[in-house]
Amino acid sequence: ANLPTLLNIAKVLLASVANLSEEDQDTLKDTLQHKLQNFSLPVEIIATAMNIYTVITRKRNDSVKTYHSALESWTVGVINKIEDFLYSQIMGVPSHKRSDRTLSKYIFTLGELAQISYTRLSKRLFLLLQSIVFFKEEGSEVEDEPVFSQHMQCGFIPSGQLRAVAVGTLGKMCLQNEEHAKKIIPAFGQILDKTDDPAMKINMMYVLSDMCVRYASLVDPLRSQMAACLKKVQRRAFPSCKRTSGQYYRSME
Repeated sequence: ANLPTLLNIAKVLLASVANLSEEDQDTLKDTLQHKLQNFSLPVEIIATAMNIYTVITRKRNDSVKTYHSALESWTVGVINKIEDFLYSQIMGVPSHKRSDRTLSKYIFTLGELAQISYTRLSKRLFLLLQSIVFFKEEGSEVEDEPVFSQHMQCGFIPSGQLRAVAVGTLGKMCLQNEEHAKKIIPAFGQILDKTDDPAMKINMMYVLSDMCVRYASLVDPLRSQMAACLKKVQRRAFPSCKRTSGQYYRSME
């Protein structure tokens, strides 16, 4: 099936999964778990697939404690797998040709898992995502670049599309981590001023808007920059930007 058909099927499953028999729910859950942990779903389907998985898991567990325990019994292993893969791709010599779409699947999945198991995110994961988002572009001044302790340098030039996906994931990772949010939000303001990439600007605006809920005092100094961004961003960029269930992703061309 083509992507639009798969998207519609996923939406129908999410809306009707509660009405399926327990046997069908378990079969669907196992199938989705296998595809999610092997990163075989299109990026556009990942968020909905994760929602379906969590809905089924919630129905199988009466208490919040057992629900979170059941989720983490699976999510922790996937997060570790993502961390190892990203480290090998970003900091080392990859064992196979580097692909934006493959990297995007791992990074986007990490963003979904970050909202479920945010206490399991390592400092190295934050640094890996920062190395993509805040990649020092050729010709930029050193003093203009965001500075982080123990900064990792991305070993390749990330595309604007990959950086846009990483922006969304890094934002999700910071939603439950005030320590990192205090560093990332001002740095996002710097990027918002300098980047000309519409996808980067739009994803960053979504992230900062959501961060207003928890970190209003941190985002407040960026209001003028955000207002200026809304005026400058090209209207033609918006149709190619998708926001599904509060998730950030710019379509890969």
